[in-house]
Amino acid sequence: MSDSFDLQHVNVKFFVKNADAINLEDAINVFHSWIRDQKLDDLLIDVADYRHVPSGPGVILVGHNAHYAFDNAESRLGVLYNRKSATDSKGADQIQKTIEAAQGICRLIAKEDAFAGKFEIASDCLQLIVNDRLLGANTQESYERLLPEMTAALVRVFGEQDYQFERSSDPRKRLTVTVKVPNGVSI
Repeated sequence: MSDSFDLQHVNVKFFVKNADAINLEDAINVFHSWIRDQKLDDLLIDVADYRHVPSGPGVILVGHNAHYAFDNAESRLGVLYNRKSATDSKGADQIQKTIEAAQGICRLIAKEDAFAGKFEIASDCLQLIVNDRLLGANTQESYERLLPEMTAALVRVFGEQDYQFERSSDPRKRLTVTVKVPNGVSI
């Protein structure tokens, strides 16, 4: 990564603990209601249904500034927050804001009647994904440059813990880091 690496392109995914209890048809209906009611501080545009794609993007709520999804990549259902538009924040500040935005989406989902008693986040980990293969290639060098920023953001959000990081090493994939959080994540 060059010094101009822009952490605007970091996505956050919180895994769903009880994925079998989640009906993605409910997600479609909830996301459509969010568009109708403009529930988020974003211009909500459309819902994309990719349930037919095995281990795919699931159901996406398309917004002007971000995408919000029940993502099923690698057959692991989770809530994915993907900010598209730039902000003034950089580095650890941007990662922190992205984690907090993903937490906010999870809190809203948890309040929806369709997910009452069903939606629960796995508290032991989350995933950070650099969604820019040009500026953040999946290399050890990129990972080492991102690690201090990730750690600083995680400490700000979840406190001092013995975080464990596992990077997907396949260079054909985006730089993806699964973070084990011993004391748990909270939404």
